[in-house]
Amino acid sequence: MTINHHLVRSLIRQSCPVKATTSKSILCPFSSQISTNRSKPYESIPGPKPLPLIGNTWRYLPLIGEYDLENTPENLQDYLDKYGSLVRESLFGSFSILHVFDPVDMGSVFRSEGKYPNRRTHRALLKYRHDRPEIYSSGGMFPENGAAWYHLRKLIQTIMLNQSRINQFIPTISSTSDQMVSNICQLRNSNGTIDDLMPQLYKWALETNGSVFVGQRFGCLDLNGSNEGEDLIHAIHETHEAVLKTELAATNLWQYFPTSDYKRLVNSQDIMGAIVSKYVDNLRKCSSKYSSDGSQSVGSQLLEQPEASARDVFTIIMDLFLASFDTTAFVVGFTLYHLACHQQCQDQIRNELNKLLPNKNDPINEETLRQMKYLKACVKESLRINPFSIGTGRVANKDLTIRDYNVPEGTMIIIQNQVACVQESNFPQPKQFIPERWLDEKKKSSPFTILPFGYGARMCIGRRLSELEIYLLVAKMIRNYRIEYDHYEPFRAKTRFINVPVGPLKLRFIDLPN
Repeated sequence: MTINHHLVRSLIRQSCPVKATTSKSILCPFSSQISTNRSKPYESIPGPKPLPLIGNTWRYLPLIGEYDLENTPENLQDYLDKYGSLVRESLFGSFSILHVFDPVDMGSVFRSEGKYPNRRTHRALLKYRHDRPEIYSSGGMFPENGAAWYHLRKLIQTIMLNQSRINQFIPTISSTSDQMVSNICQLRNSNGTIDDLMPQLYKWALETNGSVFVGQRFGCLDLNGSNEGEDLIHAIHETHEAVLKTELAATNLWQYFPTSDYKRLVNSQDIMGAIVSKYVDNLRKCSSKYSSDGSQSVGSQLLEQPEASARDVFTIIMDLFLASFDTTAFVVGFTLYHLACHQQCQDQIRNELNKLLPNKNDPINEETLRQMKYLKACVKESLRINPFSIGTGRVANKDLTIRDYNVPEGTMIIIQNQVACVQESNFPQPKQFIPERWLDEKKKSSPFTILPFGYGARMCIGRRLSELEIYLLVAKMIRNYRIEYDHYEPFRAKTRFINVPVGPLKLRFIDLPN
C-alpha cells in the first residue's frame, strides 16, 4: 500500500542514473558520508546537460526525446551508467531533481528528514480537498506536509502499524481469499487457464479492504454481484491517472481553471467519495462495532477516537482505499508470475505449506504465518525485481551535504530503489529470481536498498495489512493449485503513477490433491 513519490512528473521519471565508473561502488561503505567541510556547489553534481529554459524536459518528448516516460527504470539506469550514483537533473526554470542510487546516500537522506518528512505530490488532490472543507479535514496523508499530515498520521498509525491489531483481520482476509481461490474453478477455461488474472486480483483486494476498513463487503467477488465495487475500482484508477497527468503537465493551469485532467480528477473523486461515504455512514449507524468474526474495522476504531473528527475519519478512509488495493494486487500478481516461471520455488513453498497446513482447508493463524519463511522470501524477491514503485520521494527540509556536495533546502530528491535493486554490487545475479538470498543472514544487503513500502515516519501506513493480505492469498493459491505460465513474453510493468502491469496475466491453475 505504498504510494509513490516518483509521482512528481515526467520530470521525475527522468530521475535517471549515474556514471559508469561509479556503478560498481553502490555499496561502498565510505562512498557517501555527510561531509563537514569544503562542500562543492549543488550545481556541480553530474547530470545531463540542460537547454535554456526547458532544461532536460525535451528528453521525454515524443519524436525528439530519447526517453520513454513509461520505461522509467531503463531511463534511470542510463543516467546511472553515464553520470554516477548521484545525478542532478535540471528540468524547467530553476526546478531540478536529485537522483540518489547509492544505499549509503539513501541512508543520509532519510536520517536527515526529522519529525515531518516532506513530499511534493498529489497537488491536484490537495486542491480538490481544500476546495471542499465541509467534507475533508485536510488534503490527506498523501499531499499534506507538516502538522496537517502528522495529525492524520498519528490518528491512523496506532491502528495500522500495530501488528496485533492487524492480526485480528486474519479470519476476515482468509474469508475473501478463500472466495478468490474458489472463484478460480469457475473463471478458468477447460484447460485451466485464466486469460487475465489481474482484474480478479483487483476485486479481491478491494473486497478484502472493504471488510477491513469499513467492516462491509462490496460484493465484487460474487460472480453475479453488483457493479458498485467495479465502479469504485474504476474511480480509483481514474484518480491515479488524473493525478499523474496533472503532475506531469508542462504548466500548472489546472490550479487556476478546470483543465480536462483536473475535471477527470473531480469526476473520479466525486464518484469515489459518494460510494465510500455511504459505507462510512453505515458504519456510524451500526449497532455493533464488531464484525461477526470478532474483528473491529479500522473505521470503527477511528470513530472511537475522541480527537478524530467526522471529516478526519472520512479523509483517512478515502486515503486508505486510494492507496491500497491496486498495489496489493500488483504484488500478488507478480509473485504468482515468478512462482509460475520457477516451479522449483513454487514446490518449495508448497512443501513448507504442506507441513504447516496438512489439509487444504486448515486455517492459517499467527503461528503458521510466522513459519512461512520461504513464502515470505519469495514475496520479497518478487518485490525486489518488480516493485510497485520506482522509489521514494522527499523534499529536503534543511541543507544537506552528500558526497561533499551541498544540497539546498527544498531540493526534490528521489531515492531510486528500483534501479539499486538490480545492480550486481548490491545483489549478485540481480536479474535472477533467487528467494534464497533473503534466508542467508550472512549476506544481508543495506537496509536502504529495497524499500517497497518506503521508510521512516512516512513509510506506507498500510504495510502490515498489505503484507498479511499478500501472504494469505499466495499461500492459499499455492496450497490449492499448481500454477503455470506458458507465455514466451515476460509479464512486465510500466511506469505510471505507480508501476502497473503491461498486458494480461495469463496463468494456468491445475488442481492439487489434498
